[in-house]
Amino acid sequence: MKILMKPVEMIAVHAKEGGLRPYRFRYLEGDAYITIQVKRVVTTTREKINGRHTLVFRCESVIRGMMRPYELKYDVEAMQWYLYKL
Repeated sequence: MKILMKPVEMIAVHAKEGGLRPYRFRYLEGDAYITIQVKRVVTTTREKINGRHTLVFRCESVIRGMMRPYELKYDVEAMQWYLYKL
């Protein structure tokens, strides 16, 4: 997987119990938006990077006709989503 760290526009689901789950996101590649539906969240971990709390979601989706793994990061303090690895 290649490290991208691209900001994304995210639609996420917040559970009653307090969990957070990514649902669909889009990011700008060149001059066009790429939209990806999150098919499966494999793992969710918490990290503290440079003093900032982040949630890391390892996911799988169909991208360009193939099931591919990738990582999404959510910066809790900035409330910003990133496509970290693809």
